[in-house]
Amino acid sequence: MDNIFGHVPRLGIMQIFDNAQRTHSNDRYLKNLFNIFSENNHSKFILEFLQCLAICMVNMEKQLSTERVLDFAAKYCIYHSSQVDEENNVLLLAVFEFIFNNHNRKTPAIRFRTCEFVNRLLNKMGPQATLDDDIFQKMATTMLERLQDRLPSVRAQAVMALQRLQDPPNKNCRIIRAFMFHMETDPSCEVRTRVVQNIAVTQKTLLLIFGRLQDVKETVRKEAYKSLTRLKPRKLSIAQRQTILTVGLGDRADSVKNVIIDHVIPTWFKVCESNLVEFLKILDVVSFKKETVTAVLGHVFRDLPSSELLSVVERLQEKSEGHKLIPISDLSPETVTIWSSVVKHIGIDSCDDSILPELSYFAKYIKEYGDNTDLKDTDNQYILGQLLEISKCYSLMDEMGRKQLIQTCLDLLKADGTGTEVIPPLVKLLELLIPVVKQRMIIMAELISDIREPLEADDSQVEALVENSVEGISEGMQLLNCASQSQSLDDCMRSERTDPDILVKCLVIVMEMLKSPSITKVDDTLLSLKEHFILLCFKVDDARVQRLALDALALLCYWNLDLAKEYFLKFCIQITDDTTCISAVEAVFDLILIHGFEAFSFGWDYNDASAVNNTDHSDSFRKGGPLNFDNDKTISSPVTRRLVSLITNLLSSNVNEVKCKASQGLCKLLLSSRLDSYIVLSHLIILWFSSASDSEPYIRQPLGLFFSSFSKRAGAAEIILSAFSPTLRAIEELIDEDIDSMKVANLFIALLRSDICNKASKPKEGKGSYHARLAEIILDEIKMDIIQQQVLMKILSSLEFDDSDALLAKDLEFQAQKIYKWLQKRTNERRNANIIKKFIEEMVQLRKKLKTDETLKANHSVIIEEPETVQEENKKLINDSCIQSEKEVQEDDNISPTASISCGAIPETSNKIDTQDSIINDSDTSREVTKRKNMTNGDSMKIVEETSDSSQESDDIVPPSPPKRRMLRSRKK
Repeated sequence: MDNIFGHVPRLGIMQIFDNAQRTHSNDRYLKNLFNIFSENNHSKFILEFLQCLAICMVNMEKQLSTERVLDFAAKYCIYHSSQVDEENNVLLLAVFEFIFNNHNRKTPAIRFRTCEFVNRLLNKMGPQATLDDDIFQKMATTMLERLQDRLPSVRAQAVMALQRLQDPPNKNCRIIRAFMFHMETDPSCEVRTRVVQNIAVTQKTLLLIFGRLQDVKETVRKEAYKSLTRLKPRKLSIAQRQTILTVGLGDRADSVKNVIIDHVIPTWFKVCESNLVEFLKILDVVSFKKETVTAVLGHVFRDLPSSELLSVVERLQEKSEGHKLIPISDLSPETVTIWSSVVKHIGIDSCDDSILPELSYFAKYIKEYGDNTDLKDTDNQYILGQLLEISKCYSLMDEMGRKQLIQTCLDLLKADGTGTEVIPPLVKLLELLIPVVKQRMIIMAELISDIREPLEADDSQVEALVENSVEGISEGMQLLNCASQSQSLDDCMRSERTDPDILVKCLVIVMEMLKSPSITKVDDTLLSLKEHFILLCFKVDDARVQRLALDALALLCYWNLDLAKEYFLKFCIQITDDTTCISAVEAVFDLILIHGFEAFSFGWDYNDASAVNNTDHSDSFRKGGPLNFDNDKTISSPVTRRLVSLITNLLSSNVNEVKCKASQGLCKLLLSSRLDSYIVLSHLIILWFSSASDSEPYIRQPLGLFFSSFSKRAGAAEIILSAFSPTLRAIEELIDEDIDSMKVANLFIALLRSDICNKASKPKEGKGSYHARLAEIILDEIKMDIIQQQVLMKILSSLEFDDSDALLAKDLEFQAQKIYKWLQKRTNERRNANIIKKFIEEMVQLRKKLKTDETLKANHSVIIEEPETVQEENKKLINDSCIQSEKEVQEDDNISPTASISCGAIPETSNKIDTQDSIINDSDTSREVTKRKNMTNGDSMKIVEETSDSSQESDDIVPPSPPKRRMLRSRKK
């Protein structure tokens, strides 16, 4: 490049470049430049052209004039190639050679501009452009080298330059492999964004692009969604389509949601030729979340007028001959979803006369559909659920229609062919139709009785009556119809049905009935239902029946304390049963959350602690160790301590789901202040860092959220502080687990930061910040010599102190000086001694700052408050006090306070520390102590985000061409 700048321009190319930077319409200069090339020596033209190009490449700033000149240069290279023969295209070859020779210069601007100019050149070429194989390979190698540049901006430009050099059919394409690497691991979000924008979407790269939907930067996530829309939706699997919409609409960033709303949904709708039925088919509404389907259709309907939506439904109802109903034979999940969504979107008042019949007629329509279809089929269940959603839109002022709809719901619940998935919407609709709780409970109890013990007539009595007389015909008909009448007849008999499917159906009805927010107490009807049905289900040898019976009993106990006390031990016993352990664990934690530990303090005498203390624990290291609940003074009752110990032992269960439920339950107890045990917190921290939870996202994610929320709870800082030593000591005693103590300690440092804890748990006056109190604990642990010294020293150097810690600085300094003397006597503790020395220096600076502030404050207050007549006298007193303060500071620097510290690892020393033995001299104390950086590991507070459907294979994908152009093809010589 040096010989280029040494050339003196004489051909007028510089003037043309100068004119081109002043205007956008610089096409007229292309012909002028080519004329100069034709009229002069080609070598001189190329040299002067490259000189003008090099001048632009030394400037990295984005300036309009520079961008115009570079764009003009790239445009001329392509224009020049079109005017000369391919063999005589010496200019383009010279430009490429210039780039190959200068792309690795030390100047960042040159490296950046070479990549950018390659991108401009390739973009100017046509979709069918080809390159010589040697140039193709050299360019790929050059840009791949720049893809490893230390500057993110250069790497991003290299990605853009390599975009047209990809070879998607080649499974071993080195450019795609490099793109995949940087898309996953590059620390710069700019580079990741460029890769996602430019990488070819193939079956190999598709899963990695899906992984970027969980990127920490919203710009990367936005481009990932846009990149996925380059594929037709049918090239994606159903699960992948649903993931795109569900995750995108649930993203925390509005800009990402807007990409889904404004780009993805309209693109897919347009691909389906604006056909709502086809659009819903590619989403598979039956397996899709109803909330997401409603949101997606809401965004589609937003751009469509109401008249068009009504016409869509009317076309679906054309065969109903004016009944405003879709024929049962034409009902499908897609058509009924459109019908229901349009009614909800427009409103019942706007569509009542056009696409909906009267309520009574619609109730008969639902009854007819239920009688003529198999309600155990998934599609039919979905259709019935949508029809019930439409019925909720009606006005219930029509008494006849309301009664007809109630009877329809009861008949559908009573029908043997009704599956359990249909029960929740039916029960919720009855809750709306029968608002009186007592009346609804009686009707539902009678319904359950009719399902379990249906009325049946005695056939022998009917036949005898018919044979004896003609008059007996009417009585026989009455007996035959007695099962369908509300009144009971003496001659009708009830036969109990013990089929597990029937019992499951009845229990589901009971549970949905008890989940109603209008139920706030357990009345006589529910008590009777418990005695005569729920408790009897525990005797049935069927796992489904027993689980649902346990859930139903727990729902009753939530609303009645006496029932909770009566059956709490039953729930605890059921934990040992593999068939009901999950339901029992959930019930135990929910009951404690609702009623508290005090409600279940029974079974042992409060004063008899021996029964509790002598109980074996499931984990050997907890017995008599740092995590022994006998040491936890926050739990006063021995019975409560025993109960907490039992539920905490569930964390070591061999059943992962039990462990998951137990961890979540303990988190809820700590967050709700039902439990303030630091030992429980220690168990949760150890579980989070345990290798056993690495592959359990339902344990790691809730725990990560819990730690970030718990630190903001009132009083949580004291619990966290108390858990520090027991947790690290317990980790030292673990044999089967290899947990990094430093990561655990960094979590404590992060949880006890002042900006987090002080908002909810203000430190006690005179005790300093929580980091200062943590420093006290660390110094004590160093003297105990139980926890690894290296870990404690690193933690000590990572703490952050503020002005409120000056009151504790003197005590901390004295303890640190004793530890420093002890470390100096040991041969291999020089590094730790230096850490302690720096800590002492920081404490000295805190003390001096406190005394300086107090002196200045005293001087200021005295001058303001004293009258003018005595100011001269007070000046002398103030000067004396300042001199005395300085003497005290000097004495404090040399003499430490008297204290006696007994510890096993450090030998006792004299109370008085001589001046010649002092650790810090005047030069040390006068030195400015630099503020320590917080070395908290970000991984300690990081919430693991798992991506679902990561292992699912997609459909066969034909890699599409980039928008508006095709890939460059290498041309063999």
